[in-house]
Amino acid sequence: MILSICGDICSECPRYLATLANNEEELTRLAKQWFQLGFHDREVTPEEIKCTGCSKQKPCSYNLNSCIHLEGISNCGECNLFACEKLETVFEKSRQGDEKCKAILPAEEYARFKRVFFMKKELLTNRKKEKENRKKIKHDFPNV
Repeated sequence: MILSICGDICSECPRYLATLANNEEELTRLAKQWFQLGFHDREVTPEEIKCTGCSKQKPCSYNLNSCIHLEGISNCGECNLFACEKLETVFEKSRQGDEKCKAILPAEEYARFKRVFFMKKELLTNRKKEKENRKKIKHDFPNV
């Protein structure tokens, strides 16, 4: 699973998958849909909606990639300051997006969006627990 800085599942994102497949038709459909959902302030072109996954070097709509605490880690769930105030704002925006998509999207598509985009807090919390467990195992069994 490829998890973004904020907790989106890049490897299951329809935008990411359409980009990898070079599926112009799906990118066009997503551009229209994401404008209707309020993800963009205008209907963007297929080229503009293409995405190869989040990284610290790309613009971030939440401005998380500028966080100095991301040094040496891949997402906010691995951060010692998890969940900071900045991330709580992301979780709130995600909750609002979830409500909007649930009201607009067909059930099957909403379920996909829910898993990929609106479970950030749960996914990052799990990453945090995994990190703590690895740390504990390393401490308890230093030769492993």
